[in-house]
Amino acid sequence: MLNIAHGKFQLSVENEILLVSLRGEVNEQCAAKYIDCFATQAEKLAHKPFGVIVDISGFRGATPAAYEICNRYNKTLLTMPSFAGKAVFCPPSMSALYHISVAQQPYVQQQVKRELQQQFHDIAGATQWLRQKIMARY
Repeated sequence: MLNIAHGKFQLSVENEILLVSLRGEVNEQCAAKYIDCFATQAEKLAHKPFGVIVDISGFRGATPAAYEICNRYNKTLLTMPSFAGKAVFCPPSMSALYHISVAQQPYVQQQVKRELQQQFHDIAGATQWLRQKIMARY
């Protein structure tokens, strides 16, 4: 059995926003590495309200094990008082994959229900919504 990570991610921080880009088909090994890096950056931001923008325009799906790893961390986000929200950018052609991803992760479903996560077809709209969510926490 090969334990090689499949899929790619990129993380950066811009003020109080954690910017994430997911690419390719993500497996368990890639998801574990992604969540480790994500958690490290989120902890650095946790002293004040922060949000996340996730670009899934190049994402092609994930294995059930990868979704499970990400779902566990989404549970952690729900318990962080400083977590203001998550804006997910995907073009209209990717909407079905977004909905599949949400369906695979019960804690993401809770984020959506609590209006802590929303899908956007443009980065400007995602950024504006997230900045409003962050400002509302001050």
